[in-house]
Amino acid sequence: VEREAVLSQEKPMIAAVYLNRMRMRMRLEADPTVQYALGYWKKGLSLNDLRFPSPYNTYINYGLPPGPICNFGVESFVAAMLPARTDAVYFVADNTGAHIFSVTHDEHLKAKRSFKRGLKAIKERLKREQLEGGRQP
Repeated sequence: VEREAVLSQEKPMIAAVYLNRMRMRMRLEADPTVQYALGYWKKGLSLNDLRFPSPYNTYINYGLPPGPICNFGVESFVAAMLPARTDAVYFVADNTGAHIFSVTHDEHLKAKRSFKRGLKAIKERLKREQLEGGRQP
């Protein structure tokens, strides 16, 4: 929860998603556990990263990792003890620091496509701004 949440108000939802996944015997598939296993933090994990052999990799192992991946704060602790009430089992970033939470896999795939479109638009805008900024009047 600590490493996944950017916004404090989302911590109870993220905690609920992980608890729902464990209750359903799903893998947690938490990117921060893979980053910890790799030994460094990076955005945009590759498929090879997600297959990295480690007991901390929750993409290949069920349940919680064998130990903590960071020091958690009070808000994350409270979120884990008092998670949100939701049936969501998926979440994806929304390009603002927040997340989109989904109950079904189809909803999640739609949210991921939306994230990728938004990311592409941001990259195109930055590229356009770079080109315009480099022009001489």
